[in-house]
Amino acid sequence: TTAVLPSGALLEDLETDAGPLVRELRYRTCLEPVTAEEASELESEYFTPLRTMREKWWWNPMAMEVMVRQLEEQSFVLIDDFLPEDQALEVRACNEQLYRSQEMEVGATAGGSNRVGLPHRGDHVKWVELNSSEPASQAVGNYAESIEAAIDGLRQCAEQSGKLEMAKVLEGVRWRSEAMLTCYPAESRARYFRHTDNSSGNGRLLTAILYLNDGWQPGDGGELRLFHRGEENLKVKMEVQPIFNRLILFWSDDRVPHEVLSACKDRYACTVWYYDGFNSSYPL
Repeated sequence: TTAVLPSGALLEDLETDAGPLVRELRYRTCLEPVTAEEASELESEYFTPLRTMREKWWWNPMAMEVMVRQLEEQSFVLIDDFLPEDQALEVRACNEQLYRSQEMEVGATAGGSNRVGLPHRGDHVKWVELNSSEPASQAVGNYAESIEAAIDGLRQCAEQSGKLEMAKVLEGVRWRSEAMLTCYPAESRARYFRHTDNSSGNGRLLTAILYLNDGWQPGDGGELRLFHRGEENLKVKMEVQPIFNRLILFWSDDRVPHEVLSACKDRYACTVWYYDGFNSSYPL
């Protein structure tokens, strides 16, 4: 017996074990969805001002001021149309080719054990070095350079606006991981349950994800659900649509618990993590 939940999640073999369905239903009853008022406040305070600057784009000092404030107050930043379109399409092509040629592996779960819900991920991943001669490496290398330019812009803006604590933290965000290209296959309704990216104390400070889903529409699934701060907080802050060439930056610790909702259409993304440059003992 199988069941498809309203979220798109696919549950199988329920005739032998109904536990997963019970846990899913219990989890859904505990969620506190974002209210219309909260969504409207995020839109008016952060996203609308940035859209009005699109012709000058994210390096514009006024845009940087909005993003620094959002990172300080909300712990995440969204930047649409982040890369030049040809660069974004190149990363997307590399990602899709790696998945179609079966060069990706099923993602492995690591980290803390005290997670809410079922600790589960269904993505396929490929780690790509940023300094090799491979086409994928060159594509994600350009992406990483742009992330670092954005981080440095945020640091300078924070420093100039007197947010010295944030400026110091961003100054230490230098060491980076390899790039992780991912696909969440629609066939399996792939998802990733609620977690944080630094639950195991792995040194990650900042997570950068570029979405690569050309033509994404509501109903395609794969949204990134952000929660309010706290290991066991089920209050939803926002559900981020994984639209093409959208970058999200967020703190990797318990300020931003998150989960990936079930994908109903193959969902592609590229993630790079930035580490604590003031503590070189952390493994990269």
